[in-house]
Amino acid sequence: HPPTQEWGILPRAWHYLPILALPDGVHDRRYDTVFFTLPPAVHCVACFRQVETEKIKNHSASRVGDDEVAARGSIQKSVVLLCKRPLYGALAERLVGGVRAYF
Repeated sequence: HPPTQEWGILPRAWHYLPILALPDGVHDRRYDTVFFTLPPAVHCVACFRQVETEKIKNHSASRVGDDEVAARGSIQKSVVLLCKRPLYGALAERLVGGVRAYF
């Protein structure tokens, strides 16, 4: 058996995942979708959205534990789907609706 990865801990080769899922410059856009790959051949679709704090539908999205983290008037969140096959368009279409509903 290969060593198992602990839940919530990213493999070392994926250390760039947070940066790829919420890329530099997202503060200039209200929403967008990005596509990228992670080793070994993991295809990723990330949908991100920036929402003003007074328009947040799910307030748990702006908190970490009991602490409020939306100090700048808006929050930015990204949801990522990982897939073994490059089904970018089909995944993005479904993911965009979920991200919109979450916020």
